[in-house]
Amino acid sequence: MTEPAGTAPRRAANGALEAQIIEAAYACFERFGITKTTMEDIARGASVSRQSVYRYFARKDDILDEICAREAVKINAIVRARIRRDGNFADTLTDALCVIISEADKNPYLRQVIDAPSVQTLASSPASRAYRLNRSYWQGMMQRAAAAGQLADDLSLDEIVSWLLMMQSVLQLRLASGQIDAAQLHRLVRRFAVAPLLKSV
Repeated sequence: MTEPAGTAPRRAANGALEAQIIEAAYACFERFGITKTTMEDIARGASVSRQSVYRYFARKDDILDEICAREAVKINAIVRARIRRDGNFADTLTDALCVIISEADKNPYLRQVIDAPSVQTLASSPASRAYRLNRSYWQGMMQRAAAAGQLADDLSLDEIVSWLLMMQSVLQLRLASGQIDAAQLHRLVRRFAVAPLLKSV
């Protein structure tokens, strides 16, 4: 079936405007911080009307969700490049979480998310794009661990993802404040984030 004339260019223009708004949001969050940035700031930064921003994003939280999802994609690529997948489940999960927390701590946007409890709530909401991405990233590993009899039987994937996101936030906050170093992070992740997910022998 052929698209109506002009559909493809219009879609490309809409995509370009959405990207322009997101780039302006990144710049505003760097300049003003997430909590102080307004939709008006983002519209001004994108050189568009506030109504144009609302056409793509109903609330600032929707922009934040998009940015969290984009940053999650970047961190997931780093995890995939660094983590060996031929180790046992507990070790692989521990190493992956340590990379995620360390990289999130270096990320200027995700560091701000940790400092804003309302934004943390958004990132851990099952309705958010960032949460759905995290769920898709963990799903395969958890299914393989369950099939191998390594994962506790009474846990659902959503419970696991919610738990991991919560532990990441807590440990990232401690890492950012200098309360723990890399070795302590590894121990805390292994003992308190990963161990509760394992099947009892």
